[in-house]
Amino acid sequence: RAALQCALVMAALLLQRPAHARTLMGAAALVLLVLQPLNALDAGFQLSFAGVAGLLAYRRRLIELLPEGMPAPLRDGLGTGIAATAATFPIAALHFGQFAPVGLFATIVASPLVALALPGIALLLLLGPVAPAFAAWIAPGVELLLGGFLAVARAAAAVPGGHFAIASSTLAALLIAAAAALIWWAHLRAACPLPAADRPAATTRNRTTKVLRALQAGAAALALLAWTPRLIPTAGAVELHFIDVGQGDAIALRTPAGRWLLVDAGVRTDRMDMGARRVVPYLLRQGARQLDVLLLTHADADHIGGAVSVLRALRVGTVLDPGVPGGTMQYLQTLRAAAAEPARWFAPRAGDQLAIDGVLLRFLHPVASMAEASTDPNDHSLVFRLSFGGFAALFPGDAPQHVEAGLAADLGAGLAAQVLKVGHHGSRTATAPALLDAVNPRLAIVSVGRDNRYGHPDPDVLDRLVHHGARVLRTDQHGSIVIRAWRSGRVQLGTAR
Repeated sequence: RAALQCALVMAALLLQRPAHARTLMGAAALVLLVLQPLNALDAGFQLSFAGVAGLLAYRRRLIELLPEGMPAPLRDGLGTGIAATAATFPIAALHFGQFAPVGLFATIVASPLVALALPGIALLLLLGPVAPAFAAWIAPGVELLLGGFLAVARAAAAVPGGHFAIASSTLAALLIAAAAALIWWAHLRAACPLPAADRPAATTRNRTTKVLRALQAGAAALALLAWTPRLIPTAGAVELHFIDVGQGDAIALRTPAGRWLLVDAGVRTDRMDMGARRVVPYLLRQGARQLDVLLLTHADADHIGGAVSVLRALRVGTVLDPGVPGGTMQYLQTLRAAAAEPARWFAPRAGDQLAIDGVLLRFLHPVASMAEASTDPNDHSLVFRLSFGGFAALFPGDAPQHVEAGLAADLGAGLAAQVLKVGHHGSRTATAPALLDAVNPRLAIVSVGRDNRYGHPDPDVLDRLVHHGARVLRTDQHGSIVIRAWRSGRVQLGTAR
């Protein structure tokens, strides 16, 4: 965007044509969308153009509104920060489920660094191909400035209370309120100017019109706020939400009384945190503000990676995990985050049960004697069966086939369930025929990433599921999958992108 706008400015100067800032921004957006129409859905594209639009529309006016006695750098930084934040806040909240008011103050420090770095970046782009030696002399200074900018961003992100989660319903309410305020303002501006003093009747009529228009705008805002959908628990039903977190697991369980449990939290890498990006926003959209239980089946990154973000965003009552020491950094970070909550911690073993609002979780694995017998986290993955009246679902985590075979031999028909969360993302190492014979599921849910490098789900596993009469649903094809079940055993199925 910046390169295109700079090129258009230079072209306008060479052609001696007027260059309006908004026109240049629109032209740059048009070029990028022609080259790649899906840019319109990209968060970075939306934030970039929204930020510039906010600066063009509000920055100067905001600076003028700030006290004149305030130091110029502070006025400029605050005006810039408020303008950019106001324009980008809805987009950031929509994509990431967060609002960061600390950004207003970080901008005061960061703006001068960016302003100094931009000329250097432009010189590097222009001189790099023709004068690499001169570009190499400039590059360290630019790198220092950009490093300072990143340091400011990291420091701001670490400020306690500097950012907080925001639900999409809250965002919708704020946007509707803002729209109502704009409608009201537009009505007032469109009203006739105050007449001369010798026209009292016209004055009274105009004032009445203003009041009526204001009342209309307020009524419209209240109607829209009342219309904003609120997702509430379906009466008498338990809900299973298989959240689409790519190549990983995250299943939210809502009890008939509206309490929440979360099974795993997706993956976290250097580039992506599914806990912050998908799990927390999804829970907030459903109205969850706390978790009674966070259940982590085992210490693999695609199951516990997002747990730190969940623990930071939501109050958590109890954390369950296999209790087998894990040496990975993500596992240790999760333990520290749970301790800071502070959440109760418990390591279930085969035979333990958890009952909440009529929903029973019966833990089937690991057994106490083998909890430390293997270094493979999958071998001691938590396996549990959820039951609610005549409904049941089996959650085998990433337990391998030899664990499944043992469970099938010991429990047999005691594993029967209408819903099976397919083990290990459909890997060939799980979902043994013996398990399917015992469970006999009607629905099989595969939590898997699109075009993943593991080849999940395995074609043989899918064939076995179909052969056993199960309907297979996959998060990579159907998005997030929602199952509602009643005590009678009746099941309702839905999906959501």
